[in-house]
Amino acid sequence: MVNVYGPNNAMKKRIVWDKLMGFLATNEGEYVLFGDFNKVREETEGFRSIFHEDEANVFNTFISNSGLLDIPLGGRRFTWVNKSFSKMIRVDRVLVSPNVLNIFADLKLTTLARGLSDHLPIILQDLKNNFGPTPFKCFDSWCLYEEFNGLVKDAADEIMGCRTATYHDKMMHVKSKIKSWIKEKKGNEQLKKKVILARINAIEQLIESGVETEVERNERKDLIQELDTSNRIEDLDIIQNVELNGMRGKLKIFSLFVETKQE
Repeated sequence: MVNVYGPNNAMKKRIVWDKLMGFLATNEGEYVLFGDFNKVREETEGFRSIFHEDEANVFNTFISNSGLLDIPLGGRRFTWVNKSFSKMIRVDRVLVSPNVLNIFADLKLTTLARGLSDHLPIILQDLKNNFGPTPFKCFDSWCLYEEFNGLVKDAADEIMGCRTATYHDKMMHVKSKIKSWIKEKKGNEQLKKKVILARINAIEQLIESGVETEVERNERKDLIQELDTSNRIEDLDIIQNVELNGMRGKLKIFSLFVETKQE
């Protein structure tokens, strides 16, 4: 798996494409190249942006000569917008070796809600995969909720007086109470976030079509600020989850980082 971030300069882009092509040619295996390539393949992948046909031809030649396939993007048309939302481009994509589609026949590339970034997140998934239930973990962020300490204390008081209950029984009782509480809590938050993201997405589609009003633009700004507040606890959970997982992943990921110096 090769994570790519394409430079802005046209000449430096050519250097990156050449290095990537050389890397693929000299290292056997099946490849997934993903990231911000900072280049469109055709004029329809940009909105109110300048299309450079020569640069697009160079990029398309690199993809063709490397034998890579461009996974079609589902969902939204563009993956990047500027701050004023007056310019939109599809710069994020996933390129794969042909045999990858023989291994994962149901690969789908889809945009997710933008949130706070100027890029739309994109997700590549094999729809047939099922990784089973998520194991129970206690996250530090739960302590930020005022009711959490009282919940744990009440659950412990309910079971501690039971003389026949083992230590395992007591812990399982507290755990079940926490799981029920956090499931409801997260469910309510996700529902609220889903409503916010849906509204932001609807407004952005109006902007893409050029029929938005100033009221809707201001509403989008307010919703993004509200989304920022909603995302803070979720970000803490993600950080802790990464720390807990560490290097235990079974998938070996090979990353090629191409660095270019700024002139």
